[in-house]
Amino acid sequence: MKKLFVSVIFLIFLTGLAGCGEKVQEDFVTLRVLGKTTTNLAIEEAAYRFEKLHTNVKIEYEYMQNYDALLEKRLSCDAPEVDLFLNTGIVEGNPLAKYCVNLLDIESEKNLAFDYSDSLDCIVKPYINEHMHSIPLMAMVYGVYVNKTLLNHYGINVPSNYAKFMSALEFVKEKGYVPIHGNPMEIAASFAFSGVCLELEKKGKADIDDLYGNAENIDTAEIFAIFNDYVDKGYIVLNDPIVDVNDGNYELGYNDNDEMARSFFNIKYDETERKYKKCDDLGRVPFLIASTEFAETLNNCKQNYSSEIEYEFILLPISEASGYAYILPTHAISICKTSENIDYAVEFLNFMFSKEENVNIANVSGEFPNVYDINKYINQRLGVPEKFIFEYGKLEFKKDEYGFLNFVFKEADKIYGMER
Repeated sequence: MKKLFVSVIFLIFLTGLAGCGEKVQEDFVTLRVLGKTTTNLAIEEAAYRFEKLHTNVKIEYEYMQNYDALLEKRLSCDAPEVDLFLNTGIVEGNPLAKYCVNLLDIESEKNLAFDYSDSLDCIVKPYINEHMHSIPLMAMVYGVYVNKTLLNHYGINVPSNYAKFMSALEFVKEKGYVPIHGNPMEIAASFAFSGVCLELEKKGKADIDDLYGNAENIDTAEIFAIFNDYVDKGYIVLNDPIVDVNDGNYELGYNDNDEMARSFFNIKYDETERKYKKCDDLGRVPFLIASTEFAETLNNCKQNYSSEIEYEFILLPISEASGYAYILPTHAISICKTSENIDYAVEFLNFMFSKEENVNIANVSGEFPNVYDINKYINQRLGVPEKFIFEYGKLEFKKDEYGFLNFVFKEADKIYGMER
C-alpha cells in the first residue's frame, strides 16, 4: 500500500512537470515587426534589451520590399504573423487606420495601457484624435551631411556659419563638383524649415505660439529667396529627377535612400562583375542634405563597402550665428489588429517609449529621442543654443491638411523649373 501511494505521488509529480513544460511552450511568443529598410537598428537594439527582461519573448524584424505599395495588401490578409509595423504616421482617414489597434483604448487581457507619458507632445499630438493609430518612434531634424574627407583634401574645414558655407560651396563648384546633393523635395523642405526658424527667431520666442496654425504671418517670400539664390548660383542642380549612377552623372535626384548613400560614398555598379564597388575613398558629393533619419542608411553603406570617407552632420548654416533645429517626427509604429500577441506588443511599446530606452535607441540609430526634454539631447549633439530649437506644429496652414509642406513643394517646383 505504501509503494502504491508513493507511485501515485510520483505520477502526479511527473504530470505536473509535463504540465509546466506545456505552459512554458504556450507562453513563448514571437513578436514580428515589419519595416521598409533592410535593417532597423532602433528596433533591433530595443528587441535585444527587451528579450533580456522577457526571456519567453523573441522579437524578429522583417524587411519587406516595395513596402509602401504592398503594406496594405499584407495587412489585409489577416496574417497573424504581423504584430507591429512601421509607417509614415497613420491618422483617422488613412486607409491603413483600420488595420491598427487604437493605442488609446487597447483590448488587453492583462488590462495593459500604452504609456507614452515620457514622449514629446508636439510630435505626438498630431497623431491623436479620438483614436491613436500610430506614434512617432523618435524625432529628427534636417541638416547637411558634410564629406569631411573631400573638404580636408582641399584644406577646407566643416563650415560653421553662412559665410563659410557659401565660400565652401563656391570653391567646390569651381573644382567641378555639384556642391549640394539630396532628394530635391527634402532639400527644399530643409531650406524652408530653416528659413522659417530664421524668421521666427527674428520675431522672438514670445511670438511663436501666436503663429501656431497661422503660418501666413511668416514672410515666405524671403525664405524662398534664399533657396532660389542657391539654385541660381548652381549650388543645387536639377537636370533630371532620377540619377543614373552608371554614367558618372552626379546631378540631383535619386531613386531611394540606398542609392543616395552609394552616391555619397562614390559606389558604382560594375557591369562586368555585376555588383556595386567602391571607386575611391574621396567621393564626389561635398554636401548632402537629408534628415537625421538618413543616418542609419549612410552608416550601413559606409560599413558595407568599407569606405574610409569621414562625414559629419551639421545644421544647415543659414545665418551667421547658427543653424536651426526644427523638430520633426520620424517614422511611426503601430500594433496590427490581427496580432495574437497584443499584450506583449503593448509591453514592447511601453519599453521603447520609456525615456531611458528611447534615448538609448536614438543614440544607436543616429536620431533624436521622442522625449519631453529633447532640446537637451539636440544641444549635446549639435551644440545648438536653446533659442535656435523649434518645435513641430508651428507651421501648419489653417485650411490645408498638409499645410506648410504642400506650400513648400509647390514653391520648390517653381524654383526647380518643374511647375505642374
